[in-house]
Amino acid sequence: KAAVLTNENIAKASKYPILLVKNSKKALEDLAFYARDNINVKRILVTGTEGKTGFKNQLYFLLNHQTNSHATLDSSNLNVPILCSMASITVDDKVEIIEASVAEPNVGVIRSNLVKPDICVITEVGFEHIASHGSFENLIDNKASIIDGLKQDGICVLNADSINYDLIREAIYKRKYVKIVTFGSNKKCNARLIDAKFNTKKLVWNIKSSIYGIEISYSVPLLG
Repeated sequence: KAAVLTNENIAKASKYPILLVKNSKKALEDLAFYARDNINVKRILVTGTEGKTGFKNQLYFLLNHQTNSHATLDSSNLNVPILCSMASITVDDKVEIIEASVAEPNVGVIRSNLVKPDICVITEVGFEHIASHGSFENLIDNKASIIDGLKQDGICVLNADSINYDLIREAIYKRKYVKIVTFGSNKKCNARLIDAKFNTKKLVWNIKSSIYGIEISYSVPLLG
């Protein structure tokens, strides 16, 4: 089911139902926050300089075969798309995966508190957007701020292969103590890639991983 949410000044004929409100931004926030606070769904918030959308889409593909999952499968990652994604959660959903851009100061804190995630994921953190952050140190701290709204018993998932893994980990702990788990190629990672082969006929990656010591094989339809 779907409806167009708008105010009466710009309401137009539509094949979809039209929900008229005085303030469309406020109405969207109300819908998103109601779903966030009243529907029992695990919220996963993904950020990073690179890999956000790919990680989100792969995770959705894998989880949706196991449980009802929801995600917006494009690179929309600003405030309004985040609110739209949460407002679209249904009572049958068990997992919500949201992508958030942290390309400038303060937005990590804002977007983290919009979502109030159970799990935060930081993929690769590189050197892009240094100008908007003011310095590399600020960039690292702003990326780490994504854990600000993380639930008290929440988990932060880090890419241990990231060139700035140690700096991100340190910046997170400066903000508050959270449980950190890792993925990557190192044997010490909680989730470790063992092998990846590309199937040219099916256009999928066949993956073999060790997750908490258990070997798991699966496929993901991502070319990059």
